Amino acid sequence: MGEYFNWINLDKKEYISPGDFDIGYKGYESVYINNALLCSLKELMGNEWKGSKIIFLGDEYDQSSINIPDMLNVILLDDKFEGNFIDYTYEYFKNVSCKFEAARNDVTEEISIFMERIRRGEKDLVNEYGVDINNPFAGMFGRKGKSYKYTINYSKGVAYCLDTTKIITLDNSVTDNIDPLPVLLGCGRTMQPGEWLGDSVGVSDSLDTGITLLDKIRILW
Repeated sequence: MGEYFNWINLDKKEYISPGDFDIGYKGYESVYINNALLCSLKELMGNEWKGSKIIFLGDEYDQSSINIPDMLNVILLDDKFEGNFIDYTYEYFKNVSCKFEAARNDVTEEISIFMERIRRGEKDLVNEYGVDINNPFAGMFGRKGKSYKYTINYSKGVAYCLDTTKIITLDNSVTDNIDPLPVLLGCGRTMQPGEWLGDSVGVSDSLDTGITLLDKIRILW
């Protein structure tokens, strides 16, 4: 099956799931420029997720070998934590894919299954989208996703622009169809920890004073 990835906001305790956008969960399936998942992610990064610590985390990573303690220590020390961090996320974080129109079909199906299980009287169900069982689709699917000119690392004081920053792959070729953000923030068995892990990130259509626009980014791809 391979390793499955999700976008997780460790500060907000929220996540969005590629499968909700009908996009594959494997790392390479989320990298293409302006896909529905990345546009939804970046709308969040331009608003309530702006400045957060975000990770594109795989479900097969070895938590003991990844040196990102500032991001995960609070979670790992939680009395409720046991086993895999992805499993912890599913149980205790909120899936906010449901905010976006692009996730309507898959999320509607998932919530319908959840409501049917409620009606059957099943117990201990995980309400991943945080739905009101009396009005399960209230407030959902109202957002369209958005692309921004700049993706910014506030901690490092740098940014990239897909129009001007060269994205260079392992074979030294320049690609114009890959957004490097999943690689910069990725972490898993099949993806080395990204250079931006643990940093405060966001997006904007303008650059603040003190932010340097990168002329190139090399990705392990």
